[in-house]
Amino acid sequence: MAFRKVIALIIIFTLSISVVRSQEAVTVSGIYIGKTEQFSKENVGAIFVREQARAYIPSGYHHSFINTFRLDETSARQTGYETIGVIWVNNVARISTVFSNEESVILDVYPLENGLFYCKDYTQKDAAKARLKKTYDLMEKEITAFLEHAAQGDTLRQPEHLIDTRYTPQLIRNLSNDHIVYVERTIHGDGVRIKRFLGIRIKEERAGWSETVYESISMSALARNRLEEIFRPGSWSFDVPDANVSAEEWQTWLDVLLNRTVAGSGE
Repeated sequence: MAFRKVIALIIIFTLSISVVRSQEAVTVSGIYIGKTEQFSKENVGAIFVREQARAYIPSGYHHSFINTFRLDETSARQTGYETIGVIWVNNVARISTVFSNEESVILDVYPLENGLFYCKDYTQKDAAKARLKKTYDLMEKEITAFLEHAAQGDTLRQPEHLIDTRYTPQLIRNLSNDHIVYVERTIHGDGVRIKRFLGIRIKEERAGWSETVYESISMSALARNRLEEIFRPGSWSFDVPDANVSAEEWQTWLDVLLNRTVAGSGE
């Protein structure tokens, strides 16, 4: 009964927002003029549906402010707005992108609502951040490969928290996968190193250490743990299933949310 109520509310949510699956990016030019308020969970939910569960939008304090840009004349005519707000999405959202006031930028953005856009990629000008972006891109490919082909004895070598909303379909499929896999973890700690001369302690200093360990877990348990963490009740603008419902119920929820099975939309 509760699950049917969730589905009914999801249908209302999906019919109340504009979902344009083939929407193209708009290239805009302008200057950075600062940050505004934090974006809402309604914005996050709309992007999640718009991108058909292929978008990651962090909600942490340092990443959840809307960046604002004053557009040049051509871009303003193209978008219909002189000033726009931009939400960072996917790997570029994991990096604290910092602009100087009045810095000129060129962005590929996707319209969301009322002058608010989102950006899925951005070429970092800072060399260190550009390298970090490449690292995240590589991690994304490795995580995708792991989730798509999670076989007995496979190892997840990336931090679990990087399995985010982009992997929702794969996580749901893996709820029926009882293969035992391994999660690689690195444990860090501190110790004391004592130096002696002729048996006499002459110096004591702190010494760090690290150890790599491998923890076994069923793929279904790993998937359910991540779904429970990602879709916490109250954190989204739509209702979410109880983490312990079946794989079939999770899939029905996702299909309805992404408008695959309502209004004869198809996919």
